[in-house]
Amino acid sequence: MNELNQSEFTPKVPKDSLPNQWSSTLQDQTRYVLEHLPISSFLRDGYCILKSRNHEFGRISLDDAISYQYKIKNMDVEELIYSFDTLNELIDAGWVVD
Repeated sequence: MNELNQSEFTPKVPKDSLPNQWSSTLQDQTRYVLEHLPISSFLRDGYCILKSRNHEFGRISLDDAISYQYKIKNMDVEELIYSFDTLNELIDAGWVVD
């Protein structure tokens, strides 16, 4: 079995293709995923991938989402880059599921 480098999963999206504001549908989808926690959204090592309107990518763990702790970590290392008290704060700051 081949070991995969986590950086292989880093999204490859041109920065100029991301909008300045996410659609209400994508915001609603984010709310659904982080409230209902469908396992399929957290398959990648127990993390859900997020993107921001500032052209950043991060991940939130299933454990944190279950605990209502909205901690966005770096894609490649175990480093906290943002933390929000509520799901609404996370979405208002421009973060959505990728």
